[in-house]
Amino acid sequence: MKKILYLTAARLPNRYANAYQRVKTCEALKKAGKDITLVAFTKKATVEDVWKRYSVESFFPLFLLNHKRGGHFIYNLVLIRFLLKQRYTKDVIFYTRDTTLVYTVLFFRLFFGVRFVYEIHRLKQKNVYDSFRKMLITFFASGFVVISEALSHYYKKKNKPMGIAFCGTDEKRYVLDTPKEDLRRDIAMGKNDTVITYIGSIQAYQGLPTLLKAFPLLREMKGLPENTYLWIVGGKEGEIETLKAKYDTERVHFTGLVPFEETPKYQNASDVIVIPFENLDAGGSPLKMFENLFAGKVIVATDTPLIAEILHHEKNALLFDLKNEKSLAETLFQAITEKELASRLGKEAYKDAFRYTFSERIKPIIEVIEKVA
Repeated sequence: MKKILYLTAARLPNRYANAYQRVKTCEALKKAGKDITLVAFTKKATVEDVWKRYSVESFFPLFLLNHKRGGHFIYNLVLIRFLLKQRYTKDVIFYTRDTTLVYTVLFFRLFFGVRFVYEIHRLKQKNVYDSFRKMLITFFASGFVVISEALSHYYKKKNKPMGIAFCGTDEKRYVLDTPKEDLRRDIAMGKNDTVITYIGSIQAYQGLPTLLKAFPLLREMKGLPENTYLWIVGGKEGEIETLKAKYDTERVHFTGLVPFEETPKYQNASDVIVIPFENLDAGGSPLKMFENLFAGKVIVATDTPLIAEILHHEKNALLFDLKNEKSLAETLFQAITEKELASRLGKEAYKDAFRYTFSERIKPIIEVIEKVA
């Protein structure tokens, strides 16, 4: 197989999940014996900073371009210059998920015949300019990798090699020898509390308004343990204050931003994990959903087409109606009070989690690259 050059406009390291996905995907490709190189940007970090931030064990060539200013066009010029200097013009396959790098991949496609694979994470783009870039990169791409079954229905019509690679998870993050009681003490969570946990950002499509409307309804239900609390793990201070001012947050605990490496503690210390996701885009697939599977806890999630590809009602999770706080409250009550059901669903979720490791994620990626090469 030709050398694989993973190109990204992301600045590494950063706190966003997409950067983690990029680095760990490259590591998995390296472990699989592939000739993989990652080219990214940075402000002032070193390669060692990236290895440490993402707990990389299998090292691969990583180039960090130190470029702090300029728009997307300038980024492309810097990247093109670097790739030409390194003579990456033959015996190489480019791989990217960034429409912002359209000028780079098109330059090498048109002038040197370098093929590239485009990884697609959403159907609709944020603006007209980004939609135009996506149209170009889609037209010239030699193959596609999509992150959901729903997206595959749109792109199989292009008659190009295509694979479905769901978001990946590093199972080693969830090998915790610490007992639940000790985890709770470490994060100041009540020893005997019944804890529902949401982990993620505080954005409209994450469904926090629905969750915060549902929790007061849940508190009023007969038979609910009095010491039931909702933990919101994530969010900036200003975002949290806005939620507190707008909703009833009695028995709601906000942690604020938590380091990525600490999130497994909160997942493993919880009784119920909730995913009130409301993004209906064909690529709207929350990364935390895959990570939550490894916690082995009962998951309560929105019944959307994307989530339903992974989570199945009363098989490995409990699903509730989209944007319906009453349905969410009733489903949370079921997760808390039906102990045997919750235990069974948690065990099934953990079993299913191993379908979404990075070693599994790269299999369709490799298949597409081999067809393109």
